[in-house]
Amino acid sequence: MLFEQCYTITKFMSGFTRPWYIAGGWAVDLAIGRETRVHQDAEIAVFRDDQLRLKKHLSQFDFSKAANGKLLGWEGERVELPIHELHAFHRTEDIQVECLLNESRDEDWLFRRDERVRFPINSIGSVYQHSIPYLRPEITLLYKSKHPGIKDEQDFCHLLNHMSDQSTLRLQTALQTYQPNHRWLKLLREKKR
Repeated sequence: MLFEQCYTITKFMSGFTRPWYIAGGWAVDLAIGRETRVHQDAEIAVFRDDQLRLKKHLSQFDFSKAANGKLLGWEGERVELPIHELHAFHRTEDIQVECLLNESRDEDWLFRRDERVRFPINSIGSVYQHSIPYLRPEITLLYKSKHPGIKDEQDFCHLLNHMSDQSTLRLQTALQTYQPNHRWLKLLREKKR
């Protein structure tokens, strides 16, 4: 089934009343509407302020926090930056989810690497076929822009022609703020011509 892993995560997240989104490579594929590659992992984005709600909601999962390149036990103490990644492991099924903690202030999502980059929370997500929430392309690519590897470059190329003018402009503006010499900026400007 198309996007089977995303539907599985959506099933587990059912009833979670706070914003959450499929992130990473799966978000790219959901935005395009087809699977472009094999995915090694599944990632969701939630807000840092909702980390304890998430742990309570996913009570069938054991959690670890990623710190200094290692996974350490996480019992539910509030984690702050620089920690931004939790890993959830289902106790009986072969399901793992990487939970990426996103920053917010008031009604804005903040890019954790440069808080000058911010968007209204209600504008960072989209929904695939009325059921799977995912991060919009400009947010996904912004995270992938730090040190893009082969998969990140492929994801950028796949999304470039699927992004709306608004998404393209938002990514361009964010990159000009965060990494003004990023090579993707030239490609984004050329797309607008």
